[in-house]
Amino acid sequence: MVKAAATLGLLLAVSLQAHGLSQPQACSLLNQIRAEMSVTASNIANVSTTRTPEGGPYRVQKLVCEDASCITQSLLKVKIAYEPDHPDANEEGYVDYPDIDLSIEKSNMRKLTEDYDYASNICFSNN
Repeated sequence: MVKAAATLGLLLAVSLQAHGLSQPQACSLLNQIRAEMSVTASNIANVSTTRTPEGGPYRVQKLVCEDASCITQSLLKVKIAYEPDHPDANEEGYVDYPDIDLSIEKSNMRKLTEDYDYASNICFSNN
């Protein structure tokens, strides 16, 4: 499971509103926040995806940023459910689902939306 503390969204939450941002800092964060929102949206949309074109369940996405560049990592983390009638069940009747905690992903998206609004207000202010 992708832990919330490891996401960019919660790291930004500590720095955005608790500490003031300059206009250049806020503008530079917008792309990172938008990338994290995209990754989070993908995880939410695929919470029940058991089959992908690559084979197997959806791989949980995580954004890793270092300095000014970010990359998306795919993590094969699954939870197993006994559903013998599911078309993707194995011989024993178990299905692999992506191990996505929907409540954490939704919470991250809410915080990222707040962070994006906050940063964009600073970035596009006329100060």
